[in-house]
Amino acid sequence: MLKANYNVTINMVDHVVDVRNKIAHGDPAATKPPADLKDMIALVRQYCAATDISLASWCKARLCKIR
Repeated sequence: MLKANYNVTINMVDHVVDVRNKIAHGDPAATKPPADLKDMIALVRQYCAATDISLASWCKARLCKIR
């Protein structure tokens, strides 16, 4: 569903996880300005929406017609 944005979106999800882990483990160099986070969040939302739609379609076809 993400087509041309797939690699960019997957890389951003991986980057968000990496930054989160660095912050959680106390890396002082792991800071991001709010503008960067806003762009990161937009791409992660695209990934989440595509994942939700794909899973819902799969479930509707194979498990339950409700969704």
